[in-house]
Amino acid sequence: MELQSNRTGRKTAAGQDREIVLPPDLEEERLLSLAESAKYLNCSIDTLRRQYQLGRIPMPVMIGLKKKAYSKRTLKEIAQRR
Repeated sequence: MELQSNRTGRKTAAGQDREIVLPPDLEEERLLSLAESAKYLNCSIDTLRRQYQLGRIPMPVMIGLKKKAYSKRTLKEIAQRR
């Protein structure tokens, strides 16, 4: 069986792209990249950036030096306020 690296960098069997399933109590804490967050909120990444730069939504969490992300809980709160 040949292993390939999928877009998340995880090694999977050829042709498989598995998402990690978390227990329900941890699902709210799952971190989504800015691209995934924008898709979740049905807006562009630029709109999402503009919103947090203007202080209309909370700042994303920094992961490493460059990567930013939002928890699903925060995104649900943002969506409810819209």
